[in-house]
Amino acid sequence: MDIASSHAHVSSWLAKFSDALEKADTHVLKSLFAKDCYWRDLVAFTWNIKTMEGREAIADMADTTLENVRPTNWQIKGEPITADGITEAWLTFETNAVHGKGHVRLNEHGCWTLLTTAQELKGFEEKKAPTVIWACPTVRSRTARPGANVANAKRASWAVKDSLTWSLLAVARAASALAHGCADWASRLSLSRKTTARATVGASGTNRSACMIRSGTITCLICHSQTIGLCSALRTKLAIGWKAILKSWN
Repeated sequence: MDIASSHAHVSSWLAKFSDALEKADTHVLKSLFAKDCYWRDLVAFTWNIKTMEGREAIADMADTTLENVRPTNWQIKGEPITADGITEAWLTFETNAVHGKGHVRLNEHGCWTLLTTAQELKGFEEKKAPTVIWACPTVRSRTARPGANVANAKRASWAVKDSLTWSLLAVARAASALAHGCADWASRLSLSRKTTARATVGASGTNRSACMIRSGTITCLICHSQTIGLCSALRTKLAIGWKAILKSWN
């Protein structure tokens, strides 16, 4: 069976299935399923994980749930595939509460297996981040309108610049907080050492050791110099790094 025939087969069955659900006609619904059939539902209809086996079980579930669920807008997603006498396709649908996705497999007697799943609650859809289009302003398509790729690339470039700017601001704020935290830690360490130094001078009377301890200096982990907080070398490297990154986007 070719793609067109597979699509027509699924479309015909789906139209009858959707009509039977809207009218809550369980008699017609049972006739659309093969004698050996299964309907696996994940929350969409039963608000539970449940498998109905056989026409009677499917009809009982539909009779119980259709009044509140009211499924509509059944659509085929992608192209149906037929192999070994089985035609299968992915589906999308809606109920009163959810957006759903399903999968159906049809044989010569009707529906063999049906899967329905709830994807997201209506009114509580997951927010999707805007898609950033990566493009090169120097690349042009031979079939595209002249200047179209350049315009798209410029818009994409500004989108990337804007996202990068916010990322750099966040990193800069974190670095600033880290620097202030290091300075505060060094200040506290210096005060603690000065207190210790006074006790040492009172005990031994060695002014030289007291002066060394009063200085409150620590060894920088970057340049190994004696400093309080971030040393000048590290501050210079951070400043040069930010300027170089920002300059590359101007």
